[in-house]
Amino acid sequence: MNKKWVTRGVVGFLILLGAGYWGYKHFTTKPAVASFNSSEAKMADVKKVITATGTINYPHAITLTFPTSGSSSTAGKIVELNVKEGDTVKAGQVLAKIDETKLKTSVLQAQANVTSAESKVQNLEESFNDQTRAQAQATLAKVQQSLTSAMQNADPSYLDNQVTLADQNVKQASDNLAKAQQSGNTSSIQSAQSVLNQAMDSLTSAKNLKNGGASKALVAAQADVTSAQYEVDQQAQGPKAADIQSAQADIQIAQAQLVSAYADLNDAAIVAPVDAIVVSCPLELGQDSDSNSIITITPTVDKLEVAASIDQEDISQCKVG
Repeated sequence: MNKKWVTRGVVGFLILLGAGYWGYKHFTTKPAVASFNSSEAKMADVKKVITATGTINYPHAITLTFPTSGSSSTAGKIVELNVKEGDTVKAGQVLAKIDETKLKTSVLQAQANVTSAESKVQNLEESFNDQTRAQAQATLAKVQQSLTSAMQNADPSYLDNQVTLADQNVKQASDNLAKAQQSGNTSSIQSAQSVLNQAMDSLTSAKNLKNGGASKALVAAQADVTSAQYEVDQQAQGPKAADIQSAQADIQIAQAQLVSAYADLNDAAIVAPVDAIVVSCPLELGQDSDSNSIITITPTVDKLEVAASIDQEDISQCKVG
């Protein structure tokens, strides 16, 4: 019984103690005072962030590619690719290259054409000098002598006489062969037979000349004289101006083709013209070059352009700068 009263007394004491502490704090604590910061009012811009979707453009971008049309058309398989997007390149650096095999062959052929055209002019000029004129005169004298002989050989009485003499020689050779056969000497027979064969050939030749062969020989000799005389006249006049001009024109054409071939060979490589940064390089090794084989570089990234789509309600809040 006494323990119950003691417990109740302790609890009551604690309640009174807590109530007393709350009353003390409630009535003795000072109320909080609000603080304020003040400043002078003034006009200013209020910044607002507008979000939009767009693309970055490079106003100073340089597009590089292999020529695929016009007088300098270079197409081939890409065999060298030395850069990728984001790389920094130096002026003169080779960025990409196509197979040069056919282009080098074209250069060699063009060089050969120039050499051939130059040789043609040289030969034309060297064909007219004191030595060539002397040779033309000597040839003319020779064919004139042949013409004289041909004219004599074509004389009818001369031809008749030649046939008669040849016929007599055949008869004489035939008699000699008969005598050799009677002697039975093999060596004499063979010798006499050989002489008879030659005599018969001479008779056939004499008859052919008489039957038109001499006339044909005369015509041929006359043609040789005409040709030789023409060459003498040409040597006296020297090279024709038209021939010289034509040969020189051939040189110019060949040289132009050589320049074009060298240009095509140079175009087989894409070379950076300035120090720059690669902003686009969609090429791949092994692909054939075409109009889409483009490498884009920019010499500076300090000033870029952005093309963006902005909502209508935000446009009024935008301004230059």
